[in-house]
Amino acid sequence: MTGSVRTEIRAGVGWLTIDNPARRNALTMRMLADLSESLNKLTADDEVRVIVLRGEGTTAFAAGADISEFAAQQRSEEVQRTADEALDGVVTSLFRSDTPMIAMIHGFCLGAGLAIALGADIRLADDRSAFAIPAVRLGLGYPLSQGRVLARTVGPAYAAELLLTGAHVDSAEAARIGLVNHVVPTGELLPRTERLAESIAANAPLSLRAAKLAIRTVDWPEMIPDAERAIRACRGSADAVEGQRAYMEKRRPHFSGH
Repeated sequence: MTGSVRTEIRAGVGWLTIDNPARRNALTMRMLADLSESLNKLTADDEVRVIVLRGEGTTAFAAGADISEFAAQQRSEEVQRTADEALDGVVTSLFRSDTPMIAMIHGFCLGAGLAIALGADIRLADDRSAFAIPAVRLGLGYPLSQGRVLARTVGPAYAAELLLTGAHVDSAEAARIGLVNHVVPTGELLPRTERLAESIAANAPLSLRAAKLAIRTVDWPEMIPDAERAIRACRGSADAVEGQRAYMEKRRPHFSGH
């Protein structure tokens, strides 16, 4: 079976790479399980202050689930349910993570790949990217949880257009409807992502966690107690003292996460 998930930590940034370029980074069942595990490990690592999701190469972020893996059992309800549950596991790991997350999108971002990108807090795409959810063209029902995330991100009308047509939209249209935050020329995508990740990683970890959890409560009201605890944890923290002292001394702060 081809395909893997790779992680690397550099200067407080955890890079998580979907690596199956021979199949445009299509996601196998094993890769989905590894994605969940890798996300959980990076989230638990105190060294990691921001996570970047990306696809290997320049052709695709992820071209959906690897349909060929299920070809022999295409009509099996059990296989489809297992695949949906595996992707739901990744989406749950994404939304439960309290570490800021960036999706660096180049080329194709389809189906399950788009569901993963939507789990990031910020999405950057190159000007050659293409987005689609082809479930209706495959006779599949797009999972409820992922459809809800899509509708909350772009609104019900644009979600309907994407889900009911299965058509591709380019990066400019994706930015217009709110599917991505910014579109940059292909050659600038990596350096732009690196600068954004570094600017986030330079900030106070407790404050980053509090900010992300506060935003998540919009869609997950059950996380309000967690967000409130995270905000309280910032008060009187060593990082709060350091941040204010650095401001008064006109220097860059050195945060410890405590």
